[in-house]
Amino acid sequence: MAANALKIRKLSLGKSLIVFSLRGAHLNARLDPIALYGGTGSFAIDVDDSGALPGFHSVLELRSVALREFFDATLGVKQIEGAGSMKLDVRASGTDMTR
Repeated sequence: MAANALKIRKLSLGKSLIVFSLRGAHLNARLDPIALYGGTGSFAIDVDDSGALPGFHSVLELRSVALREFFDATLGVKQIEGAGSMKLDVRASGTDMTR
Protein backbone atom coordinates (compact mmCIF):
# COMPACT_ATOMS: atom_id res chain seq x y z
CA MET A 1 0.00 0.00 0.00
CA ALA A 2 1.37 3.45 -0.87
CA ALA A 3 0.62 6.58 1.15
CA ASN A 4 1.40 10.20 0.30
CA ALA A 5 1.14 11.13 3.98
CA LEU A 6 0.70 9.20 7.22
CA LYS A 7 0.19 10.50 10.76
CA ILE A 8 1.04 8.27 13.73
CA ARG A 9 0.18 10.16 16.91
CA LYS A 10 2.29 13.32 16.54
CA LEU A 11 4.71 11.80 14.02
CA SER A 12 4.16 12.99 10.43
CA LEU A 13 5.41 10.78 7.61
CA GLY A 14 5.57 11.76 3.97
CA LYS A 15 5.44 9.42 1.00
CA SER A 16 5.74 5.85 2.27
CA LEU A 17 5.31 2.29 1.05
CA ILE A 18 3.63 -0.08 3.52
CA VAL A 19 3.70 -3.87 3.19
CA PHE A 20 1.95 -6.27 5.62
CA SER A 21 1.84 -10.03 5.71
CA LEU A 22 0.27 -12.47 8.15
CA ARG A 23 1.09 -16.17 7.97
CA GLY A 24 -0.29 -18.23 10.80
CA ALA A 25 0.97 -16.64 14.00
CA HIS A 26 3.67 -14.54 12.28
CA LEU A 27 2.99 -10.88 11.41
CA ASN A 28 5.46 -8.92 9.31
CA ALA A 29 5.07 -5.19 8.58
CA ARG A 30 7.47 -2.94 6.67
CA LEU A 31 7.46 0.74 5.84
CA ASP A 32 10.20 1.28 3.27
CA PRO A 33 10.91 3.87 2.13
CA ILE A 34 9.60 6.52 4.51
CA ALA A 35 9.97 10.25 3.88
CA LEU A 36 10.06 12.26 7.11
CA TYR A 37 11.34 15.60 8.36
CA GLY A 38 13.57 16.28 5.35
CA GLY A 39 15.15 12.82 5.41
CA THR A 40 14.36 9.20 4.71
CA GLY A 41 14.04 6.02 6.68
CA SER A 42 12.62 2.55 7.01
CA PHE A 43 10.79 0.61 9.70
CA ALA A 44 10.23 -3.13 10.05
CA ILE A 45 8.50 -5.18 12.73
CA ASP A 46 8.14 -8.93 12.96
CA VAL A 47 5.83 -10.46 15.56
CA ASP A 48 5.98 -14.22 16.03
CA ASP A 49 3.53 -16.03 18.30
CA SER A 50 4.17 -19.51 16.88
CA GLY A 51 6.68 -20.74 19.48
CA ALA A 52 6.67 -21.34 23.22
CA LEU A 53 7.33 -17.63 23.86
CA PRO A 54 5.87 -14.86 21.70
CA GLY A 55 8.49 -12.44 20.45
CA PHE A 56 9.08 -9.43 18.27
CA HIS A 57 11.93 -7.82 16.40
CA SER A 58 11.77 -4.21 15.27
CA VAL A 59 14.27 -2.09 13.32
CA LEU A 60 14.00 1.67 12.70
CA GLU A 61 16.56 3.39 10.47
CA LEU A 62 16.57 7.15 9.83
CA ARG A 63 18.87 9.07 7.49
CA SER A 64 19.43 12.86 7.38
CA VAL A 65 16.32 13.63 9.46
CA ALA A 66 15.72 17.10 10.97
CA LEU A 67 16.27 16.20 14.62
CA ARG A 68 14.36 19.05 16.26
CA GLU A 69 11.14 18.21 14.42
CA PHE A 70 11.59 14.45 14.87
CA PHE A 71 12.33 14.57 18.61
CA ASP A 72 9.62 17.16 19.22
CA ALA A 73 7.03 14.90 17.56
CA THR A 74 8.22 11.69 19.23
CA LEU A 75 9.50 12.79 22.67
CA GLY A 76 8.47 16.43 23.12
CA VAL A 77 12.17 17.47 23.13
CA LYS A 78 12.94 20.75 21.34
CA GLN A 79 16.53 21.39 22.46
CA ILE A 80 18.24 19.24 19.80
CA GLU A 81 19.12 20.88 16.46
CA GLY A 82 20.62 19.66 13.21
CA ALA A 83 20.22 16.66 10.95
CA GLY A 84 21.04 13.15 12.00
CA SER A 85 20.93 9.48 11.19
CA MET A 86 20.21 6.66 13.62
CA LYS A 87 19.35 2.99 13.86
CA LEU A 88 17.30 1.34 16.59
CA ASP A 89 17.20 -2.46 16.66
CA VAL A 90 15.04 -4.07 19.39
CA ARG A 91 14.34 -7.76 19.99
CA ALA A 92 12.22 -9.11 22.84
CA SER A 93 10.26 -12.17 23.89
CA GLY A 94 8.25 -13.31 26.88
CA THR A 95 4.85 -14.18 28.17
CA ASP A 96 4.02 -10.66 29.41
CA MET A 97 5.52 -7.20 29.96
CA THR A 98 7.11 -8.11 33.30
CA ARG A 99 9.07 -11.21 32.24
